[in-house]
Amino acid sequence: MTKIGSLVSSKLKNYVYMYSDPMTKDPFYVGRGKGNRVFDHLKNTQTDVFKRIEQIRKENGAEPLIEILIHGLDENTAKKVESAVIDLIGKEKLVNKQLGTLFL
Repeated sequence: MTKIGSLVSSKLKNYVYMYSDPMTKDPFYVGRGKGNRVFDHLKNTQTDVFKRIEQIRKENGAEPLIEILIHGLDENTAKKVESAVIDLIGKEKLVNKQLGTLFL
């Protein structure tokens, strides 16, 4: 699946998602969004996330695991959760460029 329908999207609201290596189950990216944002990384060839996806495809002939960790959030809560998950996993283990978007 690479598209979320409008009915499901309206129920998901803002969400936090994670991309993981399908072989090791190690997460490599955490993000937040709404609508089809979760799938943007599969197409945007100019990002480190896409480069890691391509590496997984070439090495394993597989697609990354994509999980929505939590949904139904307002934007501010989604920012806090995203930041907390990034801190929990450790920025050094992710291709995220930022520590999250939480501004205190």
